[in-house]
Amino acid sequence: MSDRVGDGRLEAAHKPLSGKRVLVTRSQSQASELAHKIEELGGTAIEFPVIRLQAPTDAVTVKELDAALARLGDFSWVIFTSVNGVEYFIRHLRDRGKDIQELGKAKIAVVGKKTEAALLRCGVAAQVIPVQSQQEGLVEAMLPWLQACQEALLPTSNLARDVLPQKLEKRGVRVTTIHVYENVPSSEGGSAALELLQAGAIDAITFTSSSTVKNLLWALNDLGAKNPLELLRQAKIVCIGPITATTAAEAGLIVDAVAEEASIESLIQAL
Repeated sequence: MSDRVGDGRLEAAHKPLSGKRVLVTRSQSQASELAHKIEELGGTAIEFPVIRLQAPTDAVTVKELDAALARLGDFSWVIFTSVNGVEYFIRHLRDRGKDIQELGKAKIAVVGKKTEAALLRCGVAAQVIPVQSQQEGLVEAMLPWLQACQEALLPTSNLARDVLPQKLEKRGVRVTTIHVYENVPSSEGGSAALELLQAGAIDAITFTSSSTVKNLLWALNDLGAKNPLELLRQAKIVCIGPITATTAAEAGLIVDAVAEEASIESLIQAL
């Protein structure tokens, strides 16, 4: 005869998010992995993608992108700081009838394991991967191969931080930054999440970038919330890394947990 109390404790141990509603703010294309892991642990993932990703629309940006892709063989380095950067870079290459093999002898640096895996799916191996999945550590990992007057190509978003190009330029590396995708705030489909927040029915909110913090506040305003900060303060705030946590704190939120590494697995552990 089973001990129901004991069974309940065993279930709680295996399903630590049982009965918890967790708000997932990642872009729709990336939210499924995090949502799936939350539900595996017994939680309910409330998806509210506050980021919409799209190809650049500005004529000047597209012209700069075309110019950089036309001279791929000139670069000593190509540096990817996100999976999105890889995917949109490859998409632009294919749209122009080019192949990633045209990178020639350029060394490839990536900011983390997920970005490395995205490149490997395209048949390209990265030579430099930092221990910590952050831009700050990437230059340190590149140091053995860096030389003054080298050229680096940095495919990124319109909202990317400028930490990496600044550090490289101090080392004498010429950096060409191209915006291969745009990060646009979105409030689409957020009414259900707003109702749950207003009812105090969200237990935790996950932030996977500074953009998700800023965009969620914008989206709640756009949906008519009177005091978005107060709504969010009712839930636990869990961030993927220190940069995101700093953005959340500067916005007026109390951060309850920060992932040790910039990965979904580590975010789940913090949650």
